[in-house]
Amino acid sequence: MRKLAVILILVSLIIGCATGEKVRMSVHEDMSKQDVIDLLGNPDGYKRFEDSQNHYVLITYTDKVISGWDIHRRADYYFIFKNDRLSEWGTGAVRVSQSSTGIIMFMPITY
Repeated sequence: MRKLAVILILVSLIIGCATGEKVRMSVHEDMSKQDVIDLLGNPDGYKRFEDSQNHYVLITYTDKVISGWDIHRRADYYFIFKNDRLSEWGTGAVRVSQSSTGIIMFMPITY
C-alpha cells in the first residue's frame, strides 16, 4: 500500500508540472486573467492593446514543458483576454530537445 502511495505521488508531481496538460485540462473560455495566472504561474510576457470599443491583453508563457511524460518537448502558450475575459488561447512554437540525458531517481521503498 505504501509503495502504491509513493508511485501515485510521483506520477501526480510529474503530471502537475506540465503546462500543456494544465492548459488542456483546466483552461476554458471566459476565465479571468488572474484565474489563468493562478493556474499557470506568472507569465513570461504581457502586452496590452485597445481599439475603440474593447481592450485586449496578451499574456505568453515561453518554453514550457508540454507533458510530464516527455520533458524534452516544450512549447510557447498564448492567451488573449478581451475586456478582462479569456477569449482565445493556443500553442505557438513547439521545440524538441535533442538532449539524451535523463534523470534516474533511486528511492528506497520499505514495506
